[in-house]
Amino acid sequence: MVNEEWGAAQYEAAGWILLDPYRGATKSHRAEHKECGNQDTKKLESIRQGKGCVYCYRAGPMTRLSDDAAFERMVKAVFTPKDREYPGVLTKWLCTCNECGRDVWITLNYAEAAKGAGCPDVCREKRKAEKKAATAARAAERRQKGQEDRGARWKSKRKAQEPEAAALALVQGCTPAEDYPGPDEPWKLTCNACGELFVTTCAYLRRMKKPKACHVQGYDTVRPAYVYVLEHLKTGR
Repeated sequence: MVNEEWGAAQYEAAGWILLDPYRGATKSHRAEHKECGNQDTKKLESIRQGKGCVYCYRAGPMTRLSDDAAFERMVKAVFTPKDREYPGVLTKWLCTCNECGRDVWITLNYAEAAKGAGCPDVCREKRKAEKKAATAARAAERRQKGQEDRGARWKSKRKAQEPEAAALALVQGCTPAEDYPGPDEPWKLTCNACGELFVTTCAYLRRMKKPKACHVQGYDTVRPAYVYVLEHLKTGR
């Protein structure tokens, strides 16, 4: 059977104030170190083995913060405590988040570690969304810049190929009617034989073995045309 008074006395003798009901030597209990005033989770078994306060070990002798000092530090970390009674550095304190206005339970350690970023719920999700949006915006900007750079390189390449393409068009019996768009892009040319505009590609002109007499083929839908009406002699249709 566990003797709670005996367990509390053992913690007291080792320099700790037991804050939870004693449940056994191998169980973790919340306790406050008398020397520095900080709270930690300790086992009586660990205390007997000589394991002391981690805060005293890391920072040397410490003094417990006063209520006013803790309140000021919490306000500086963008949290306003509901009351001025400081519960301890590792104990959650009911505060109002100055960023989103919600009431949250938070420790002074976490509030100061957050460095003014707000509460771990709403403000954290808001920061994640803002970070995600900023990342997407940077990615879109990089894509846009890449497209512009590729477009500029391709435009420069086309400009360098334009004299050769214009000379090829003249050899094939046509004259460019617009700037050279590229080897496989539709290109408006004027046929030197009939003076009509037609559309082809530079790649097609390169494949031609000899110049055509006229490049304009098919029906001209603009000019007048003859219409022939035929009648079948046997059926009369």
